[in-house]
Amino acid sequence: MIVIDRGTTNTVILELTTNSSLLNPNYLFEFNNDLNNNQIFFTSPDLSTFKCRYNRFEITENDVAIPLSGQVTLLTGMYTYNVYEASAATLSVSATTGRVVQTGKVIVNGTNSNVPSIYR
Repeated sequence: MIVIDRGTTNTVILELTTNSSLLNPNYLFEFNNDLNNNQIFFTSPDLSTFKCRYNRFEITENDVAIPLSGQVTLLTGMYTYNVYEASAATLSVSATTGRVVQTGKVIVNGTNSNVPSIYR
């Protein structure tokens, strides 16, 4: 499970290399919001010094999304994620090998500042 706090940079540790078929893969993240089915695609550089053991990513949740750098805009709530392997950084599933190397759940904590208040 991945836990993301809104408005901060989050360190995410995953074990992706063991499921990858490429020697030096890039990873495409797909987050699917469980409430409204919105899809978010982004990539982040693997910052691990021991990639054969684990993969470390910095995912920044911000109001401005820069998908090729790991900076995303997310609503508070639950997501399902898929991670695809690719030979180069991409934001398209068709440009990957099509192979999902990991799937799981994401929890995004925080307050949504861009959602209007509803008054009764």
